[in-house]
This record gives sequence, C-alpha cells and structure tokens, in this order.
Amino acid sequence: MNRYLTIPEEDILTDPESAGAVILRAASRTRRYGFQSLVPLGETLLIVLSDEPGVPVMDEYIFSPLRSSSADAVAAEINQRFAAGQRLLASFPLGSALWGLYGRLDDEETLV
Repeated sequence: MNRYLTIPEEDILTDPESAGAVILRAASRTRRYGFQSLVPLGETLLIVLSDEPGVPVMDEYIFSPLRSSSADAVAAEINQRFAAGQRLLASFPLGSALWGLYGRLDDEETLV
C-alpha cells in the first residue's frame, strides 16, 4: 500500500530539517512506511511512501543542496555522505540548485 505526501518547495528552502521531519512523521504513523519515490510537480514535491517488503525504511530524512554540478564532484559528495551512513534516495532541481533527499538509519551519523 502506498501513502502520498506533498511538500511545498518553499518549505524545503526555508527549513529543510523540518521538511525532512514531515516525511519521517508520515512514514511512522501506525505502520512503518519506506521511501518509494519523489516526483517534482512545479512548486511541490510528491513523496511516495510504501509499506511493501524491500522498500527502505529510514529513521531520518535529510534535504540538502548538492554543492557542485560536475559529475565528479557530485559523485564525491554522494560517496562522502554514503560513508557517513546517508543514502541518496532522490535528487531534484530546486531554485537554482540541484538538491538531494538522503535517508539515514539510527545507528548512522548525520552529515550536514
């Protein structure tokens, strides 16, 4: 079963930490839902959560702009976050930058 959540892009720009907490609250109601996908829709993101087996269930969701636009630099940033326990779940354009949505499990550290 899927659960759908919309997050205005403005909310991510003004308070990315709270926007990530919105996903976590929606994913934690009654049963645990994992991240399925993200769909950019104009000025809103549609987040698709699923309770299907095999869908990753995260303990934290982190929105962060990617610091570069070159393939090598973005790959290095993704690898650095992966080493810190953050998994890139999706990327999307927001304003003039490319942003990433990362997921983290409880036993992994936070990298901002």
